[in-house]
Amino acid sequence: MKKVLFTLIAIVLLSTSCLNAPTGGSTTGTKYDATQDAKIAALEGIILGPNGLQAIVGNIQSKISGISDVPSLLAKYTALDARVTSVEGRVGTSTGGVTQAQLDALSARIKSIEDWKAGLPSGGSSGGTPAVAGVIDADGDLQLILEREKEDEVWIDDNVAETWRLTVKNNGTSSTYFRINADFDCEESVAITKATLTPAFSYSTTITTSPAEYVPATPVTSLPWLVTSASGNKIYIGKSREESLYLTLKVDYTTDSVGKLWTWNFSIRDLGG
Repeated sequence: MKKVLFTLIAIVLLSTSCLNAPTGGSTTGTKYDATQDAKIAALEGIILGPNGLQAIVGNIQSKISGISDVPSLLAKYTALDARVTSVEGRVGTSTGGVTQAQLDALSARIKSIEDWKAGLPSGGSSGGTPAVAGVIDADGDLQLILEREKEDEVWIDDNVAETWRLTVKNNGTSSTYFRINADFDCEESVAITKATLTPAFSYSTTITTSPAEYVPATPVTSLPWLVTSASGNKIYIGKSREESLYLTLKVDYTTDSVGKLWTWNFSIRDLGG
């Protein structure tokens, strides 16, 4: 029995003497490991890079911390909205604030003042500067406008007609009547055989002058006319209307065939409806 046990021990010792430690074994990772490392490095760049998710989140947090108190802003907006609603409720009501009728009345007054300023008398022989280009006189809602500019002094040749192109403008909201005063002054006393002023009004064919013509026996320095209508001695114009008015002067000198220098002046009178 002892002999058999000894034999087994000997076999074991001989077998273990043949096992040697590995020398120069490989420690290199696989291709799969390299791929995973590359993916991990890319993810780290996305998260931790200078423009990565961590930096973006930090910027957003900074901006949020810089915003004022949101509840306070909402409270201010609510208060402002209530004030606007209150103002809107007052406008257009009869219980307070400004009514629409008051706004309309104020607008009408402003327009009236503007029309009045535009109708300040000027131009013609008065030598003033018109408030509106061409306006030479105004009365009430009426304006007399010179459509083609003329010098204050006009040379009138013998038997040669000279025409003034005018417009009569009614700025009012109702029709009215008017007359025109036309006056011509010569630079010196002059003998004339006859002088006529011929009017033409776009609305009426009955317009005329008083006198119809001048046939003076002595030299004159002034030729005044009243431009009116043969029917009723006043000229009609409708509301918010503009009508053309032409005045043509012709002088027949007695001895002077050269002509003379004349100053002119036109004025309008609103006679009402």
